[in-house]
Amino acid sequence: MSNKFSNNLKQKLKMKQLKIKSFLALLGLIMFANIMATAQPLCPPVSNLTATVNSNNSVTLNWTNPPQSQWEVETTDLEYVVYVGTSRIYLYYTRTTFTLSDTNFIAGNTYNIGVKVRQWSDTYGFYPCHSDTVFVQVTIPAPPTVNMNRYIELTVTQGDTIRLSFKAEVENTGVMVKSGNDSTILSVGTSETLGKYRAGGSTMRIYGNVDIFICRKNGTKITGLDVSHNTGLTELQCDDNNISSLDLTGLTALKWLYCYYNNLSSLNLTGLTALKWLYCYENNLSSIITSGCISLREIYCDGNKLSACGLDSLFHQLPRRAEYDKGRIEHSYSTDGTSNPGSLSCRDTIATNRNWMVTDDGTPIANTTYACPYFTVGIEEVITDNISAKVYPNPVSNDLNIECGERIESLDIYDALGRKVISKENTPKSTTIDVSNLDNGIYILKLRTAKGSGEYKIVVND
Repeated sequence: MSNKFSNNLKQKLKMKQLKIKSFLALLGLIMFANIMATAQPLCPPVSNLTATVNSNNSVTLNWTNPPQSQWEVETTDLEYVVYVGTSRIYLYYTRTTFTLSDTNFIAGNTYNIGVKVRQWSDTYGFYPCHSDTVFVQVTIPAPPTVNMNRYIELTVTQGDTIRLSFKAEVENTGVMVKSGNDSTILSVGTSETLGKYRAGGSTMRIYGNVDIFICRKNGTKITGLDVSHNTGLTELQCDDNNISSLDLTGLTALKWLYCYYNNLSSLNLTGLTALKWLYCYENNLSSIITSGCISLREIYCDGNKLSACGLDSLFHQLPRRAEYDKGRIEHSYSTDGTSNPGSLSCRDTIATNRNWMVTDDGTPIANTTYACPYFTVGIEEVITDNISAKVYPNPVSNDLNIECGERIESLDIYDALGRKVISKENTPKSTTIDVSNLDNGIYILKLRTAKGSGEYKIVVND
């Protein structure tokens, strides 16, 4: 009995010893955790945290790091954790800015974005401390409204990437780029917005109130351009492509046109009353129609296929400019040594009589031989602008009657060579001009009032 009692006592003692060891191990773990917690104090957080929403709905964060004097002794670098919703983004190496992609956000929503800094020790391979998280709130703007009634259409090749740039009349203008099933909405301002867009189909439309449109240097990727549905456009840069068709119908606000280095065979600019600068060199142009382009002041059309008759027709359509403010037409110079076939045999005097300089690489030319018989095609396309007037009878042999809606500030009649043959100023809104001393032929009557100007073809025939 005594041996049995002794064995039971030994077993009980062993059980107590095991319990004591387990308790001491647990107590050791708790003490170690407390020691570790004491060894990793909170770092100073970042300060001055700001968030800026960019035009493409990405968000740029900026902050100030804690001064190095507040780093732990063993710290060699700073690292960061950026919180966006339920997502975490880990950033390595010391920095003060970071841009979050637009894929992290949904337009129209508000987000609390947090930044936590961690101090890192290369020497010991651990984080001596972590900071509290600092938050900033940001709202991603809802997609801007897009004017779907105003657009530009490109002819493209499906699958290609097209480079485009835009400017708008006002800030935060909604623009949509759509091709096939691919669609992008962006906010455009008065500064240039650049981007690359995939052609999901054979056409690409750019919707919205775009003021300046740039699709230059896409090479063979763009073969056609229709701008006729964006009549508010003031500048078009479509050079260095493979465009063979360009529709500019109704663009009465267009001032600058850059369409050089394309594959255009004709260019119709009829009625573009605001157009001042035309750069259409190095195409295949055999015809340029500028009827009604009353503001034109500079044309570069060298390196095309304009014959002498084609150039003469263009000269006939040039608006008459003042002696002190001459226009310029460059039609002979080209970078590859070629030029328009009619450059050396066109009637440059038709243009110079309208106060236009006709130049070859900036030097005025004066041809002495003409390949094309004199004609008046182009004169017949003169249009009336901004004013309403009646001119009769036409043809006329003696008195030409003019009835205008307001007082006539100036009245000039030019012959077919552009020479001024009759001139009057400050005449009543209804007046009569004696043309009996003029030779038979075609003349141009130019009227100017406070509301604008108009040109009319008249025929003198005894």
